[in-house]
Amino acid sequence: MPAHSMIVAVSEGVNPDGKMTERTRAVVEQAVELLKGGKGDIIVFTDGAGFRFVDRTPISEGAAMREYAISLGTPKECIMLTEKHVDTLGNALFSKPIAETLGIHDITLVAGRWHMLRTSYIFNMVFGPDYRINPVRSRDTFTQEQLDRVLPAEMVSLSLTMSYFQQHSVRPGDDKAIMKMMLAEYKYYNPQANETESRQMMRRELNRQRNKQPIVDQKY
Repeated sequence: MPAHSMIVAVSEGVNPDGKMTERTRAVVEQAVELLKGGKGDIIVFTDGAGFRFVDRTPISEGAAMREYAISLGTPKECIMLTEKHVDTLGNALFSKPIAETLGIHDITLVAGRWHMLRTSYIFNMVFGPDYRINPVRSRDTFTQEQLDRVLPAEMVSLSLTMSYFQQHSVRPGDDKAIMKMMLAEYKYYNPQANETESRQMMRRELNRQRNKQPIVDQKY
């Protein structure tokens, strides 16, 4: 039976020991609940290790999410993983080919409340107007105090991401141009990329803000 809609579950971290963060578990649980409720035909788990622990975890984020989803009763045939990537932009760019291959234009996007604004922006830019992106928040795992500490970092990260799209006048849906831009200029994918002074300042501020509330266990 052909798939008509898909759920994209965005990972929110795997710790160095390979165990999912509580936020990632919440994303999986929400995605499985949506699938069982008929809100999608397949779940796509975004795969990778995250830029903090690339190639240093015993299991990738997507593989860990898949195992947990199966333990919750999800059939294996209803699960797909994206190609490997290390950030949210990669989440979107490597999810879109799956939708294109399956002819799906209805996407339910699952992420945490703290992460949803930037995630929705990126997915809408990558997928474009031919796709319907339906954001669904997973349950909150941050306390209000933790949320207050993590949101400023997300806003800086959103501004940093938008600066690339604006500089290159990227049109929503032009994933080829976005992929080219990412591989050439994103530090996570091209460590030799030269950043403008303003981006260097934003990245320093992003790191400063993230140190206030780590998303994963930074010890390794």
